[in-house]
Amino acid sequence: LRYAVRSHDLAHAQGRIAQARLAQRVAFENLVAEISSRFISVPVDQVDGAIEQALFSMLRFFDLLAGGVYRYDPSDQTLRRTHLGFVQESPIPGETNEFVPLGRLPWSHRQLMEGRIVYVSNPAELVHKAPAEHAFVTQAKIESLGVWPMMSEGTFIGALAFASYSGNARLTNEFVGLISVVAQVFTNALYRKRAEQELRTQRDAALVQNAYLTLLQDTALGVINRLDTDAVLHQIVLGACALLNTPHACLDIVGEDASTLIVTMKLGVFSQSTNDVVPIDRGLNGWVA
Repeated sequence: LRYAVRSHDLAHAQGRIAQARLAQRVAFENLVAEISSRFISVPVDQVDGAIEQALFSMLRFFDLLAGGVYRYDPSDQTLRRTHLGFVQESPIPGETNEFVPLGRLPWSHRQLMEGRIVYVSNPAELVHKAPAEHAFVTQAKIESLGVWPMMSEGTFIGALAFASYSGNARLTNEFVGLISVVAQVFTNALYRKRAEQELRTQRDAALVQNAYLTLLQDTALGVINRLDTDAVLHQIVLGACALLNTPHACLDIVGEDASTLIVTMKLGVFSQSTNDVVPIDRGLNGWVA
């Protein structure tokens, strides 16, 4: 009878543990769904803040101290941190790595380049298969580590990483797959941000080019039609100010003796100057070729 009671208690305890794990998994699935939906319509200028907020939410969930998103630089095989999440009231023991020399960590480098997750539940696992990584996590006082590759069209472009430290909760492998979903969400959001920024840059360059060509056309028409020279010059300077987005300009013309500059037009702060003739080699004028 005593054995039967103990067996019943053990089964009951195991059932409660299983229920708790199931509840935690469901809660994390809900968190992943919430993070994913948040990035569907987030404006590109808010992507960085949304990523850091998502990192903070995941840190809170797992009771970890720090996590980050890293961009891979193939020129020197380095991971450079672009986003950092951390729990402010808890200082991080050891080092926080803004740059990770992935090229010096051959096992991790190979895993990530091939799109595989680097998960270390205990640094002792690395002693024989990855001694460089073992030295790295030992120096940083990391007790468990997860690094999820961020892939774009089959190419490794960065990573999402979480680590636990001494006295902190450990990462467990039951959530590894779901965290991969978050890494892909971040990848898509950053790709969309970069694409829209490039589109804006191209659009702005096209607008500047169009304004420049318009200015050239207006100048040519003014010369062809033999309009008043001062009016044409004034229009050119105003157009240049518009292109450079400044209200300040000064137009100097070389005098007949070639030793002076004659100030013929002054706009903005230059209008306060009383010097209408300036030696050609004085001040910045001497640098003008």
